Amino acid sequence: MRVCDLEDWPEPELLEWSIYLKVTGEAQS
Repeated sequence: MRVCDLEDWPEPELLEWSIYLKVTGEAQS
């Protein structure tokens, strides 16, 4: 997913997606 796609999302969903990326990123590393 691109950043330009995220800009159109409502803030609560964007926040959840940011947390999701953070958690999955840490899990993979």
